[in-house]
Amino acid sequence: MSNVNPATTASSRPIIAFFGATGGCAGHALALSLRAGYHCTALVRNRTKLQTLLSSLDVSAEHLSNLTITEGDIHSPPAVSQTLQVQVANNNHHPKIVDLIISGLGSVPKFTPNPLRPTLVDPTICETGTRAILDCLSSLVNQDQAHDEKMERPLFVTISTTGVSSQTRDVPYLMMPLYHWMLAVPHQDKKAMEKILIDAVSDGGGGQAPPPIRGFVVVRPSLFTDGPALGKGRVKVGWEVAKRAGAEDENDGGGGEKGRPAIGYTISRADVGAWIFRELIDAGDHHGGDDDGQGQRERWRGRMVTLTY
Repeated sequence: MSNVNPATTASSRPIIAFFGATGGCAGHALALSLRAGYHCTALVRNRTKLQTLLSSLDVSAEHLSNLTITEGDIHSPPAVSQTLQVQVANNNHHPKIVDLIISGLGSVPKFTPNPLRPTLVDPTICETGTRAILDCLSSLVNQDQAHDEKMERPLFVTISTTGVSSQTRDVPYLMMPLYHWMLAVPHQDKKAMEKILIDAVSDGGGGQAPPPIRGFVVVRPSLFTDGPALGKGRVKVGWEVAKRAGAEDENDGGGGEKGRPAIGYTISRADVGAWIFRELIDAGDHHGGDDDGQGQRERWRGRMVTLTY
């Protein structure tokens, strides 16, 4: 593990931690954030791979000075904890917990003798990785609250998928066999990941301590393409309020509203990253607190947001 940027200056702009940053969606969001001057941290297994990706996305050496890289694994608590905090000038040398967490964790396919039931190299990476982040964050929040009782907990943004909703259909009928047969293993992992986040804000993850995050946004894109971003005008956006299993009206920040998911076939990773940057990162100067519903970013808190063409 190592850092390339040991300190940053206190600012009202959010500081963002990225996990799974070498993946397409999170990588595009990270590149846009760096080019806009945001300070970011990233946990990766291979620093060179990330730097090469960012270079291909027009991130200059000057922009890279805003990035703190930790080399390590999502299952390493020291590496995760290091990614979740930064040294901030004029803060009495006390590390600051990041304001936003962007998780693009995922694994690569592993084909089995049954071509209709492929699996993943790490079939529980989203579930175990999200739990690892929250566990480390809980420890850091408890330490930070002892230093600063007014500290704000981060907003957790994770990339999931369509086809996992328990409330309504969010994929075309023609795609349902593909989703339910060939994507059963990754979908099970995404469902488990989403449940962990819902439980975390509902009851602090099962303990007496307050939740380690102030809320979450689950981004559910349709099937990915590697094409260029087609722009905001081409992206259909829908949403539903997150609910615990068996709950009828429980939600976090939904205000009792009922949304409707967008239904489509594909979307590019570049457009997903651009939406995350536009709506959840570069969404205004302030990011609010637990009871603050202002700002574009807070509009999406507690929602499962579908993105597609």
